[in-house]
Amino acid sequence: MESEKIEPKAEIANNSASEAFNNALEDGANHIVAFDAAINSITNTINQMGFSEENSSTIINSFSNVFNQAISNGSSPQEALNLALADFNESYDEIKNLNKNENISDEKNQENSSEKFNLDFSYSPNTPEMNMINDAINKGMSVEEALKYVNDKMFPENVQGPPTLAEINELKSNSIKVSEDKAIESDEKELSQIEADMDAEDGNLLHETTSELDSNQNQNDNDSSSDLKDDDIS
Repeated sequence: MESEKIEPKAEIANNSASEAFNNALEDGANHIVAFDAAINSITNTINQMGFSEENSSTIINSFSNVFNQAISNGSSPQEALNLALADFNESYDEIKNLNKNENISDEKNQENSSEKFNLDFSYSPNTPEMNMINDAINKGMSVEEALKYVNDKMFPENVQGPPTLAEINELKSNSIKVSEDKAIESDEKELSQIEADMDAEDGNLLHETTSELDSNQNQNDNDSSSDLKDDDIS
């Protein structure tokens, strides 16, 4: 019977784990320490294969469980390792096929979303529609939800698919630009108000100083007049 063909990358992981396991045993380690070395080796290998952390954990946990169960059932350490490696090959193939199917599904979803929203209004950041977008986002809607809301308001007769990633990114960019423009305008108004308040305060200080000088001058004039009258009387 022809042996089952092993995926090249899975075979690399198999060989690496077996080598680490056997080297540890030859160095006098027990099967527990040797299996830890095999786990470290196979973990390093699959981390280079592009699997997610969740999928990597699934493979390693299954690999470890099969080995421990085989030892509990009376298998030798080498037999237990072989069973664990066989399980690894199955898990590797399953997850690889799952990832492949997910990628195909994502591509189909992207194709099905080729019909676009009408985004003519998004090319100008100061349109009523863009203001509606910003208001919707400020009220807690996501960009896509806000886009659909405004699109439905503008084109209720049209049944259109979700926006493409490029359109969403462009809409985000326009929304950010509008927000930045509003922030700059608000800052300029605040700065103008501060300058006006400072000018008014300077004006009040000048008026108070002038009034005080005038009052002092009047007092001096009155004192001088009184002195002259006293001289005349004398």
